[in-house]
Parts: sequence; structure tokens; C-alpha cells
Amino acid sequence: MKRKLVFICLMGILVTLTVNAQPKIVAHRGYWDIEGSAQNSIRALIKADSIQCDACEFDVWLTADKKLVVNHDDHINGYVIETTSSDTILNQKLKNGEYLPSLDQFLDVAKRLTIDLVLEIKPHKNREHEKEAVKMILDLVKAKELETKIEPRLLQSFKRIRKNSRNGLGIVYVQRDACGGCFNKIPPQRQLDIRSRKKVIVCEYCGRIMIDPELAGVEIAHKVEEAPAPTTKRAIRRKTAE
Repeated sequence: MKRKLVFICLMGILVTLTVNAQPKIVAHRGYWDIEGSAQNSIRALIKADSIQCDACEFDVWLTADKKLVVNHDDHINGYVIETTSSDTILNQKLKNGEYLPSLDQFLDVAKRLTIDLVLEIKPHKNREHEKEAVKMILDLVKAKELETKIEPRLLQSFKRIRKNSRNGLGIVYVQRDACGGCFNKIPPQRQLDIRSRKKVIVCEYCGRIMIDPELAGVEIAHKVEEAPAPTTKRAIRRKTAE
């Protein structure tokens, strides 16, 4: 079975995003809701492969000393991953007793399986740290000879988009009805297309790939509008009487 490797670098970079008309079953953080497993664990990856899921999604962070690790949250057992050394982070146990895996360990196991991979780089507070994580992941994928699993046309398109953008961002999310890269307004219908996630949508102004905030893991605060103050004389008199 030919495996695909899909990388989603939220808040920053997208290596590949494939759109397929056929429904696919993706194990979110692996098959973890079972005895002996845990979210983003190597066991969850193996379990997802054993029940023939099409793909396994997992999340990646960069530690303070520049080591790539697999975990969903930005912290584990009270330690913030971005600001903690890998020696400490990799010694933390998951709920099933496994140690938190490094990306290197995770990919070594995945290479022996038939399941596709969906790698999500979580939004880092330090954007430079995040960009460095992207480069390190691409280098690791190439070193493990997994780059050939990425469709060449999509990979070249991504590299071109990223090279031509001023801030190095190849994928951005919609912010205040505008492209998060060039900040040009996006028509309502195009925003609906982005939210539907049925196809890859690029900004007509800057060429960046656009995704909706929810996919990027960003919570948008909705401003609660207050009722307008009374303007008519009758309303004003009524309010004064109260």
C-alpha cells in the first residue's frame, strides 16, 4: 500500500493538503480510547494501524533545546514544552505508562506500518521557534526518506508559496474577514468555501493557502454587542422615569 505523509503546520506552514472525494477514516491522536493506549502515544499509532484506519493524526512541539516531540497540549505534567528541556519532557509518562515519544521515535515506528500520517505542528508562542520546527521536520522527513511519500506537485507549490511570501508563511487563517497574510478582505462566499474544507483555497492577492480559524486551533472571541442607547425623546423620558 502506498502511504502518504500529510503535514499541516498551523499558524504558519502547510506542506501538503490533499483533497479526496472518497471519505477517509483518520484516527485523531491515534486510536487512544482503548485500554493500554493514550493520546499521541506510539501504542495509539499501532492500534490505529491494526484496525485499518486510513491515517493517524498526531501533534508536534519543539522543546527549549530544539528537540521535536509528539504531544497534543503545550504542556505535560505541569511542564510547558516550549520552555522545558527535552531531557525533562521525554521523561514524562503518558496515561498508559509510555514515555512521551520524540518525533524521531514516532516516525521510525510509522515507517514499519501501512497507515498514512497527518502531522500537525501546533501553534508555538514563539513564531521563530515555530518556523525552526518546520525546517527541522522537513529535514527529518528527508533524512528518513519519507519525502517521496509527498506528492511532488503539492510540495513544489508549497515551497514556491513560502519562498515568495515576505514572512515565510505558506498557510494562514482568516482573520476579521481578511487573509491572515496580506490582510486583504475575503468575500463572504469565499469564506464559506474555506470553512467547507472541500478544496484548497488560495488568496487571490498573495497566493497563500487559507484555512478557517477552527482548523488552525484558534478560538475567535465574538464581541457581544450592547443594545443601542435610546435616541427618541419618548425613550429618553421613559428611561429617566425609571
